[in-house]
Amino acid sequence: MRVRFPLEVHNTSRHGRPPFSLRTSGTTGKASERSARSVAGLSAKRRSPHPDRSEGLVRRAKKSLRQASQSAVADRRQWGSRAEAHGSRADGHTTETNMATEPIISLNHVAISHQDGALLSDVNLTLQSGEFVYLIGKSGAGKTSLLRALYADIDIDEGEAAVCGFDVANIRRRDIPMLRRRIGIVFQSFRLLHDRDVYDNLRFVLRATGWGKRKDMGERIEEVLRWVGLTDKAHHTIARLSEGEQQRVGIARALINNPDLLLADEPTGNLDPITSAEIMTLLTQINQERGITMLISTHDFMTIDKFPARIVCCENGTLVDPQAEPTQ
Repeated sequence: MRVRFPLEVHNTSRHGRPPFSLRTSGTTGKASERSARSVAGLSAKRRSPHPDRSEGLVRRAKKSLRQASQSAVADRRQWGSRAEAHGSRADGHTTETNMATEPIISLNHVAISHQDGALLSDVNLTLQSGEFVYLIGKSGAGKTSLLRALYADIDIDEGEAAVCGFDVANIRRRDIPMLRRRIGIVFQSFRLLHDRDVYDNLRFVLRATGWGKRKDMGERIEEVLRWVGLTDKAHHTIARLSEGEQQRVGIARALINNPDLLLADEPTGNLDPITSAEIMTLLTQINQERGITMLISTHDFMTIDKFPARIVCCENGTLVDPQAEPTQ
């Protein structure tokens, strides 16, 4: 018998783009898998107007994604080094060579709205490879919406927006999954599969993004669990973990495919001060040791004081960046 549970789904965007943030409570079964697939970057698909064709379309889309990543799977075992000496990643995406000249995030005069009207306008932001940046602002100021726009979950109304080499302002639907594979996302509410253990939560993402060999997946999972200090919890169910440990699993999931960019939406919002400090220590350590660019949304000024870094602020309907050059 399947367990029933409440769902909350954000409204579809005005161009028909499906929501990225399916929330589940006590997640089990296929709905929890749909949530995890969205985290893995596979949720950008339009509901077919012809139900009898849906299965075939989904099957072809999955096949296309597997083929696109198949050539990279054999090399991913070596990804931890980030190929610094050669200026390229194991999956073929350049790091130091290209990112030295191309920002990870480049927003120019961007405008974002929601169903109630304009939210942010004239947003300008540049993040270079390896930067660690806080995004602050009052509740409702647009922090979460800005992050969602970066991974193409909501539309950009105007302006220019480049993220990890993708033109997000004009991105095609079929390119959204590939964009999201370049981005790791950490959520305040963790969004884990509660009917699976830690290991299977991570393996689900790897299988969904084209990894096929059990040995390669096992080695990759062991590596990221070692990074987040959970090697001894690999086969624990989510219910057995503390909230801090659950967030570590969320961070491991965000890192599983070697992203160029990590976006974290209030990653310590549900945690006590001591656990918050542990999570921020982990994020700053990963940033420094692995060179992954990070944009962290928070309103915890104690955390910012303890782990100082560049700050940008959503305020008065725009983004205030003290480091930005004045625009003409």
